[in-house]
Amino acid sequence: MNDAQLNIAVCDDEAYMREMLCKELERQFAKRKINIHITEYDAGEGLLEADSLFDIIFLDIEMPGFDGMQTARKIREGNSYTKIVFLTSHIEPVRTAYQVGAHRYLIKDSYLDEIEECIDSIIEADGQFVSYSVVHEGIPVEIKEKDILYISSRHNGTEVWLDNFVGLSDKSLGEWEKILSSSLFARVHKGYIVNVSHIDFIDEKIVLYSGEKIAFSRRKKSEIKEKYTKYMCKGGR
Repeated sequence: MNDAQLNIAVCDDEAYMREMLCKELERQFAKRKINIHITEYDAGEGLLEADSLFDIIFLDIEMPGFDGMQTARKIREGNSYTKIVFLTSHIEPVRTAYQVGAHRYLIKDSYLDEIEECIDSIIEADGQFVSYSVVHEGIPVEIKEKDILYISSRHNGTEVWLDNFVGLSDKSLGEWEKILSSSLFARVHKGYIVNVSHIDFIDEKIVLYSGEKIAFSRRKKSEIKEKYTKYMCKGGR
């Protein structure tokens, strides 16, 4: 179980939209084993008066009073941390959404088709959202998903390789495969899972930026390359 918790705000003047979106967010994050706390707001003014610092805000663009754009501009005054996802019924306001550093926008009529990719992109953009516990020299240590280079199988568990140490886990590779971000990690061999963001290039072996080389199954080569290419096309290093 991932012990990280995200503080999320949903701001929309339509109660039905808030209810449906909150249920979907709970479902999506539960699937990723990420704990969340959601606070609902029916107006931008209420959101701006909140004492909490939110990790993610799902913000309706078209609201009476302070609309989503005005609210986002206020939020961005001294806050570049929070991920803002705009909700809109029309595509027209989307260009201005990026003027306030919006991470994504979701069209209300089709948001269920897009929300999974949206959440994955937020998690990948900030690996601090996802952490796991491993054991290093007999002591439990919290590590960030983004910092994992690769995971290898061992007797009675796995070794989790990072830049500066190797952690031990009693999870199997199969269990890791179920909880890690599917767009960031690839099962490259029966004995290895690799973080594609740490791949330098793929030749006879997978070569990481650290210089380490990982063997991969030939039948998985096209799948690995496709996942790596998708990551790079989304702005990977």
